[in-house]
Amino acid sequence: MTTFLAKILKPATGLPILTPNYDRLIEVACEMAGFHVDTTAIGHYAGAFDHTRSFMGSCRGITRRAKITVLDHFPRAIVLKPHGSFDWYKVGNDARRCSMDLDAERLIITPGLNKYRAGYSAPFDKHRELANDYIKQATRFLVVGYGFNDDHLQTHLVRQIQDGTPTLILNRSLNAKVKNLADGSPRCVCLAKRLASTGIVMKTSGCEVEHDGPDLWDLSVLTKELLA
Repeated sequence: MTTFLAKILKPATGLPILTPNYDRLIEVACEMAGFHVDTTAIGHYAGAFDHTRSFMGSCRGITRRAKITVLDHFPRAIVLKPHGSFDWYKVGNDARRCSMDLDAERLIITPGLNKYRAGYSAPFDKHRELANDYIKQATRFLVVGYGFNDDHLQTHLVRQIQDGTPTLILNRSLNAKVKNLADGSPRCVCLAKRLASTGIVMKTSGCEVEHDGPDLWDLSVLTKELLA
């Protein structure tokens, strides 16, 4: 993922990344690729959640353009975690981010009925709110390794894809939900692994074809083949 992030365009407004898991690996990849990582928390050992202060952490200067003040930011990745993180803790009544192991309740939403209740408490609610805002504003989506099995997370995303936002889905396998989404969305393409050999299965708009060649469903292979 680091190689992919290093090669893609870095939007001035930041690169939103929404993830239900593997979030700290994503943070490492982002930093290795030269991004400032905005997790909405300030600090690593007793980090408080403050979206505004975290946003300003990537600011490297102020410029004036035609009497308008413009903030200049380092390349920035906004990593949003609506299911929480292994380094989120509840300390007293506050949520804190800490890179050390604490003897405190971890703030992670696990599968089950309680995730809907937990998702409306801080800081989960802010991450979900920001994620939904970025989804609504997006002009394109790249979806990697997600099976669309979480209605708690994907309501706005699915709607935007079905409404025609250009989308590329990379998955090792095709499940029924991904197939239906690709079938019913005018500008959605899904690449998945072929069962019998190397190559890909491409699913889009009622069409499913197999193609021999590089495993383009794998992000690292896709990066090597298309972004080298």
